[in-house]
Amino acid sequence: MVDDGLAKFPDAPSQRGAKHLRELAQAAQEGFRSVVLFVIQRDDAICFSPNQATDPFFTQELYRAKEAGVEIYALSCLVNEKEVAISKEIRVTLKSK
Repeated sequence: MVDDGLAKFPDAPSQRGAKHLRELAQAAQEGFRSVVLFVIQRDDAICFSPNQATDPFFTQELYRAKEAGVEIYALSCLVNEKEVAISKEIRVTLKSK
C-alpha cells in the first residue's frame, strides 16, 4: 500500500506480524541482532511507516521492537513484466508516540 509516496504496512490487521515483532524484540533483548525488513513491491514509495489506522496493535509492537533494539529497514522494488527487483533502500519514518 503506497499513498502519495508513503508505503504503509499492514493493509489489514496482522496478528501474526505483531507476534513476529515481539519475537524479534525478545531476540534483540537477548543480545541477538534482530532485523525487520519491509519489501515494497512498487517503485513509487519514498518512505515507509506502519499503518496506524489499519492496525494500531502492529504499530505499537513495531515501536516496542525498535525500542528493544530491532533494526528496521524498507526496500522498494522496480516492477515490470519480466521481473521484480530490489531498487533502493527507503527511509523508515516512525512518528513519535
